Formats: sequence, structure tokens, C-alpha cells
Amino acid sequence: LVMSLKYPDARSIAQMRQGSLLLAMAHFPTKPDRVVSLQSLGIRAISLDAIKDDGGKRLVQDIEGSANNAFMVASKYLKEIDAPLLKKPELQALILGSGQMGQAAVNAAIHWGGAEAVLPPVEAVCVGRSITEGNRARLLSLLKETDILIDATARAESNLLTPVILNQELSFLPEEALIIDLSADPYSPYMVKAIEGIPHGRNRFLFDPLGLSYAQSIPEHIPQAVRRLVFSYEAWPAIFPKESMEHYGRQLLSLLEALFGLGKTMGEAYNRIFEGSRNPLVRALHRGSLKSCADNAVVAIG
Repeated sequence: LVMSLKYPDARSIAQMRQGSLLLAMAHFPTKPDRVVSLQSLGIRAISLDAIKDDGGKRLVQDIEGSANNAFMVASKYLKEIDAPLLKKPELQALILGSGQMGQAAVNAAIHWGGAEAVLPPVEAVCVGRSITEGNRARLLSLLKETDILIDATARAESNLLTPVILNQELSFLPEEALIIDLSADPYSPYMVKAIEGIPHGRNRFLFDPLGLSYAQSIPEHIPQAVRRLVFSYEAWPAIFPKESMEHYGRQLLSLLEALFGLGKTMGEAYNRIFEGSRNPLVRALHRGSLKSCADNAVVAIG
């Protein structure tokens, strides 16, 4: 058994024994190459980000931590540079996505805006697909009034190559506005960011539109002419690593107990994970498993 919140690098994966079990944030739907690699190496796997209850809620996540940490970093930077936004009596936040991350973003925007007295009070507007896909005119109208644009989307697999906001549409966003990337979807052959042309944060989370790191964090073929101040990081919870690990540990404990109770070996336990189990935690583990991914044919891109 190998456990790692962050997906191991290719060298580490190659060193794993055939038949061993990997538990990690594998993101199978957006990383189909990982599915192919693990299957070819004979490695069993459970993707922590895909472990969901019967209602579709993720059981291993730190969504609130991600939103709070991102707003903390952004508000601290704005205060350090005495940003013009701080002189406004009220800020307008536009949140793309109304799921778990969208709801956490609303709370983070409101509380970091008022209670911490770092930002002016924030009025948060949360929009879903009925606006982003069904009423583009309204979306662009909202952008004109926005001070903080937040990507909290959870796009369907069929839409991962379609941005929610095109780079040219960012011209509707005021120049002094900032973007907070909570979804942190990476650029890859299988997906583009929901907000086209913004950087992807791996080793840093602040991107000045005039800085060299801005363009270096975006593939050359992606339109990026329109730029804004961006906060993007693929591991927002890791801003506070100790607290984050303790949080994930509490979530994983009952899941591991359910897994270990299925067999004397990891292979035996993994083989007994199935969708029809009476144990809701076992059903959740099945949804995150590599075999469930293969059953649902989330594999063959490329």
C-alpha cells in the first residue's frame, strides 16, 4: 500500500510492485494517461478525489481550506501593495460555479472581506451553467461590475476543452480586478482552464500580469493577451501543511478502516470493493477505484 495526497511522479510509480495499491489524488477523468499507465503496470489504485458518497459529495477534500487560504493570500497581498481596490467602499465578487467549491468561495469572500477588516465588505454573486452557458450577455454584464473573479467550476468531462470565459472576454473585467483560481485545473491535452489564458500555479500562487512568470505558466498556444492579477495554486490547502494533513487524516481514518476490514491483504480488500456493498464507505471507495474508472470508460483519450 502506498498513500500520498499528491500523485507520485513517474519514477516512483515505476518502482511500485505489480499488484500493489496506490491511494492518491489521481484525478483520473482529467489524467487518462495515468489510467493507462497504472493498468499497464498492474497497479491497483483508488483516487482520493473521486471517493464520493451516495449523494455525489467528495469525502476526501479540503474545499473550505482551499477557499479560505486563497482569499487570505489575496487579501494580504492587496494590503501590502495598498491596492486601489482597498479604497472602494464595497467589492463585487463573481463566483463561477455553484457546487461545493462555489459555496465555500461565497463564505470565504464574505468573511475575509468583512470580519478580518483586510478588504472592504464583499458582495458575492454565484452563477452556474444557466448563466455561464445559457446567458452570455448577462455573464459579460456581470464581468463589467466585478472586482474579484473566482473560478470554482466543476466542469463535466465533455466540456474540459471548452473555457467558461474566453481570454478576449476578460477585457470586460476592470483592469484593477483580480482573479482567484480555486479549481486550479491544469493545462493539458485533455483540458484547458475555465478562465482561458490565466496562469496555472504549481510552485507559486501570485502572478503579476506584467511579470515573466505569467506567460511561463501558460502554454504558448493558449490565448493570453488579456491579463489580470491572478492567484492560482494547485495545492491551496498546503499553505498550512500541518493543519491540512490533520484534516485529511481525519477524513481518511474511517475509509481506511472500511478498506482494511475487507481482507487480510490489500489485493483481497481491493477486489472486494464493489458498488452494491451495504457499507456506504465501501461504495464510496469503489467510486474512486481504478476499476470503476475503467468500467465507466473514462480512459481512452489519446
